Amino acid sequence: MKKPNILLITSDQQHFDTIGACNSEISTPKLDRLVREGTTFQRAYCPNPTCTPSRSFIITGMYPSQHGAWTLGTKLGEDKQTVGKVLRDNGYRTALVGKAHFQPTRSTEKYPSLESMPLF
Repeated sequence: MKKPNILLITSDQQHFDTIGACNSEISTPKLDRLVREGTTFQRAYCPNPTCTPSRSFIITGMYPSQHGAWTLGTKLGEDKQTVGKVLRDNGYRTALVGKAHFQPTRSTEKYPSLESMPLF
């Protein structure tokens, strides 16, 4: 049986009514197509107002108090189970594209990062 393709798209500060499918006053035809042909979540909540904890929550299913990446500039531990690893372990090819902010804001020898200061 062929596995379905999975594409998870997230955006910063995207309120539900900023998509044409939910607000007839604006036009977002490409996003509207994703709404029609994909899966939309009617009750999604953000566990933290900053990106590192929230993105870490999305890929681990753990609250910031559990995964440890509690604010911007903290690192998501390499030992944390992620949806990408689960998918990869089940035969999927996976990739994370875009700004992730799972690295510290200061690059270290142990955790070098292109997203770190002063490049950040």
